[in-house]
Amino acid sequence: MLISETAKRMRYLYDVNRLGHAYLLLGEHSSLLVETAKQMTHMLFCEHITPEGEACGVCDDCLRLNSDNHMGVYWIRPDGASLKIAQMRTALSADTRKANGVKMRIIVIEDAHKLTPEATNAILKWVEEPGLNRLFLFLTVSLSAILPTLRSRCAVLRIDRRDSAAVFEMSKNPLFTLWSEVDDGDDKEKSEVRFADTVSLVLELGQSMARKEVQGWHVIAERFAKMNYSPPESYAVVDLLIAYFRDLIAVTCASPIVYFTNQTDQLKKVAQSDRVSLYARCALEIGNLRKLLASHVQMITALEAVVLRIQRELA
Repeated sequence: MLISETAKRMRYLYDVNRLGHAYLLLGEHSSLLVETAKQMTHMLFCEHITPEGEACGVCDDCLRLNSDNHMGVYWIRPDGASLKIAQMRTALSADTRKANGVKMRIIVIEDAHKLTPEATNAILKWVEEPGLNRLFLFLTVSLSAILPTLRSRCAVLRIDRRDSAAVFEMSKNPLFTLWSEVDDGDDKEKSEVRFADTVSLVLELGQSMARKEVQGWHVIAERFAKMNYSPPESYAVVDLLIAYFRDLIAVTCASPIVYFTNQTDQLKKVAQSDRVSLYARCALEIGNLRKLLASHVQMITALEAVVLRIQRELA
């Protein structure tokens, strides 16, 4: 695993007993924030840091982290369009239970800008008085969307692609074959970063549609609009969305996943056997986007038309 300088710095602060208890990881790319947070958990738990200052990847802690089975890490993701108060209460309750053999606990809150005011207020005291060996990592692409009462309790770390080692060998990802026709000139890093962010958006939108939570479309639409996709990128987004629903159907039918192989666990959590027809309908409607794009309709407008049409059918 390639480790960012920020993650290495966190390990240093831990070793010299100067690590804070709450950090806001701020950046433009949610996928890089997630990867940086994962690197931080590896660096903080690894039993045998290499001479190059990286996690060994083979100790018990590293292996458990690789399999998302580490008792010391509690990772919270949005439930639909927001992070809800019930999720925070569940996390707080889990934190009160003992975990034998764990030297610290790291609570990662992904897309922290989606915390509802009620959810934020529910964790303020927890963040301010976290207990011994607790670390909060709040990941966000929008500092202004974080309530001041929470911001004031955290140190802000700005994460950008120059620091992150998350742009790693994307070309080996099966999904990248759907992005390979996008031409970013000689800027391979730019293409890989946009690819990673697009996959994150596709997963979020696909999950929202699969769970019939299309009422949160406006939140996702804003992020799609900020990407300002070129025509080739727009076609690639369509292909990625179709691949998502095809793989979702594959999971439901216990067939091999073709593209989203790195997101198998996430797909399994979303897939429901009684919704195969819905997934097929979504794939068909998204496939029709190509006609709209060929007529020079903007990507965001075309996507919205599909989402609203599905929303009407579900009503």
